[in-house]
Amino acid sequence: MSRVVQIVRDVTKLNVESCSALLNLLTTYVKAVDGIIRSSVSDQPDASRQPNKTGSEPRRSPVLFAGPMGEVAGGAFIVNNPSPTDLSLSFAVQGELPPDAVQLVPPSVSVKAGESAVIQIKVPISENLEEGRDYVGMVCVPGLSNQVVDLVVRRLPGSAERG
Repeated sequence: MSRVVQIVRDVTKLNVESCSALLNLLTTYVKAVDGIIRSSVSDQPDASRQPNKTGSEPRRSPVLFAGPMGEVAGGAFIVNNPSPTDLSLSFAVQGELPPDAVQLVPPSVSVKAGESAVIQIKVPISENLEEGRDYVGMVCVPGLSNQVVDLVVRRLPGSAERG
């Protein structure tokens, strides 16, 4: 029976790594398409009046969630709604982390036009996370490519009980 469990773990790990690689490839592709579109817009005469001609904003550094086993690492991010209409947003966690490893509070939110909302991120540091390994992921809003928060989760040596 333990052989079957090991096979299932290995196949699951392979599936997660493949999905992560595909996600990275897709992200690179979308950024390249965005660069092409932005550069074609900057070739137009009216674009010379725009102050930002770089093509895209620099990517923010990932947020690190780290702690010993038994601790809950936490943080938050802000979602802005610059559009003239209200938005209902649902968040998705993608990457190397198990689906239940990241808790978003609230998991969805309505943001009025021109306003913003604070979203909390809670990451229980469990025995399922390998000590010293970085788990890379992201919190995204499907449909809004510029509203992404990259995150890294790391289990530190020790446990929260030792204090």
